[in-house]
Amino acid sequence: MGWFGSKHDSMLIVAFDGKSWRGRLFEYRGGTWETGDQVVEAASRNNRKLPKQILEFAAASGAKRLRILMTSDLHSVTMELPEDADKEELHTAMAYEAAGEVGIDANILRIAAVHADRYRMGGETSVIMTAGFESTLIEGFVRECDQAGLEFDGIGSLEMAVIARHARMGEDARLLFMRRQSSLYVVPACENTPFTFYPLPIGTDADASEAAAERNERAAKRLAAHRDLPLRVVTCGELEPERLEDIRRMTGDGAEFLVLREFDNEIMRHAAHAEIGGIEAGCALVGPPPAPRDPYRAGTWLALIIILLAGLYVGDRHYAFKRDIEALEKREMEWKKLAAERDKAKNRLQAATSRYDAILEKEKSLKSDSPLPRTLTFLLAALSSGTPSFSRITEIVQVDAEQFAVHGVTRLPEGPVQLGNAFQRHGLRYEVDNNAALATGEQKFVFRIEMPENDPPLNGIAARVAVKAEALNEE
Repeated sequence: MGWFGSKHDSMLIVAFDGKSWRGRLFEYRGGTWETGDQVVEAASRNNRKLPKQILEFAAASGAKRLRILMTSDLHSVTMELPEDADKEELHTAMAYEAAGEVGIDANILRIAAVHADRYRMGGETSVIMTAGFESTLIEGFVRECDQAGLEFDGIGSLEMAVIARHARMGEDARLLFMRRQSSLYVVPACENTPFTFYPLPIGTDADASEAAAERNERAAKRLAAHRDLPLRVVTCGELEPERLEDIRRMTGDGAEFLVLREFDNEIMRHAAHAEIGGIEAGCALVGPPPAPRDPYRAGTWLALIIILLAGLYVGDRHYAFKRDIEALEKREMEWKKLAAERDKAKNRLQAATSRYDAILEKEKSLKSDSPLPRTLTFLLAALSSGTPSFSRITEIVQVDAEQFAVHGVTRLPEGPVQLGNAFQRHGLRYEVDNNAALATGEQKFVFRIEMPENDPPLNGIAARVAVKAEALNEE
């Protein structure tokens, strides 16, 4: 079917009866092959070349594939076929068995074959009916189809197709299939005879010679030997009246006469359903010989497979590495977030530790006998007892390790002098700065109190104590 073909593509079935080619287009619909009323026919006795009319009909109808039924001699071989062999192995075995009967070398012979028991006419399972075709004949059809854009499926025996249709109509009747110059005579198995088929030297063409008269007489005797079985006569074309009378005399009364074209759609449909190369269908078909194996083909396929597998591996690894990188990038982002949170926690811990240490230091100072520096104690004592009236202390600042600064305002002109006297009474040395009066009528002052050398520092803690005047001196 080619690389992209389908086994359900439309196909043209063509039958060649020795005088003309006749074809029908089949399309697969509803699970079966159906054909319309269009029929193509071309008169030709050349069995090695498709008529132009057939190829033109195929192109006009849109057919994709072609199958051929052609008149051929039937032979039988008796053999057991291995069950585990493929179609081509079976074909080779049958070709070597049938080559002697067909008269064609097995290497150039293509065999369409079917088990004789498939016709249900009493044939043995071990008996295989065969029809042989030259490989060159099939190869010629392949070339013609290629040029016409068709896929050549295979070729089969028109005789087998007619036998298959005859068996479906009545498997207990005889069959006389008349071609142009010869006939195929088929007799079902009965009490005295097995299932047999053989040619008879009579055809649809009339012949008035003495030799023809002798052949007619011999054929009549053959036919008379089975007069007790019904007989169906199928002719490839219409018989002339005189020739019809001759055949009736040979067959005797009661024979049924049919013309092939009256039911060719049925046998062609059978051919459409047949499996190419199979040996189970009554309408057996065989395809072209397999192409010779290219010695480099295995290496080419192996190289392609290696390249494909390498590409798949590279693609898989690329995808795996990409996933790994994405996972690592995600982990890196999570790690950065975790590190940032860790740094924040570390900073919070350090701040908490510093606060904790400060609290411990303050707790230690508060628990000591003298939590405040001695100078500050004297300073606070001086302020508590000696702050003048109409005065307030706004700020007490430890300037450095040896000095405090006392900031305040007063409405009393002699307020700074009184406050200085209070400091002297408590043994504190000081310097005072008096500033100009404020708009409120108050006077600012700053006392710088020096700490004695034996007064311990405040351990580097900058004390900023705001003392409100209301707390020191309620007016």
